[in-house]
Amino acid sequence: MEKEKTIETYIRRLELIGLSKSSIYNRKRLLSRFVDFLGDKDFKETTEADILDFLAYLEGKERFKKGTRAIYISRLKGFFDWLVKQGKINNNPTEDLAKAIRRTADDKREIPELSLNDIRRLVLAAGSPRNKAMLLLLFKSGLRARELISLNRSDIDWKTGKVIVRRRKGGKSGFVFIDDETMRVLRFYLSLRIDNEEPLFATNGGNRLSYEALWLTVKTIGKKIGIKDLRPHDFRHLFTTFLQRNRCHPEVIRILRGDSNGNMSSYYTHFTEDEVRAEYLRAIPKLYV
Repeated sequence: MEKEKTIETYIRRLELIGLSKSSIYNRKRLLSRFVDFLGDKDFKETTEADILDFLAYLEGKERFKKGTRAIYISRLKGFFDWLVKQGKINNNPTEDLAKAIRRTADDKREIPELSLNDIRRLVLAAGSPRNKAMLLLLFKSGLRARELISLNRSDIDWKTGKVIVRRRKGGKSGFVFIDDETMRVLRFYLSLRIDNEEPLFATNGGNRLSYEALWLTVKTIGKKIGIKDLRPHDFRHLFTTFLQRNRCHPEVIRILRGDSNGNMSSYYTHFTEDEVRAEYLRAIPKLYV
């Protein structure tokens, strides 16, 4: 019964962050089958071998394709990630499997090449002020998905457009800039919020938006205008592409991207913060949304 209660708590969390009914149903069904398969074994005792045995069991029942296996691993990983965050287990038994699948998928996947008009259509198709602000900020800042969802309201300087990024890849902090267009859309979204919680992007209850919710939101909006398999990280690629097309200085691009390679401190011998801002504002395109 303890495992079933844990799953129910997790499902309530998924409902809270706004996953669709079908997504929640599919996850609940998979986890219920997983609990039945585990028998008396606790989640703490679950190993990668158990995950592989479970997938083999399902494959024998359903004869599913490789893509389905990847989906199942992703759903199990989300659950075990949550267990780790809750302190219920120490390690995620799906971690290495998920990494292997991501590497394989990334090797095969082509990043969509979108025009400014395509990006504008995406932002306009977002459907809600929050989603519109998220997509616009992803494109205008080049932030990674987890950097975006970690932002707080207080991280934005509304006078200069400077955004403090406290959790860059590699554990370092950094900053990006946003333009007036992005600040206007963000201000409108925040003016509609009925909570006073710190997360910049939140659920209706004021809880910080999860990575899974952001990922699903981006993918769903992409499908609306005919772009298959759109991902949050694609906007980072587009950000870089359009800055390069507008002849933004390479060192400024590296500073804004927060790239871990190279000695970041050396860049500041060439560019002051004001100069980085000016070069960014010159090169970042307007979407007129």
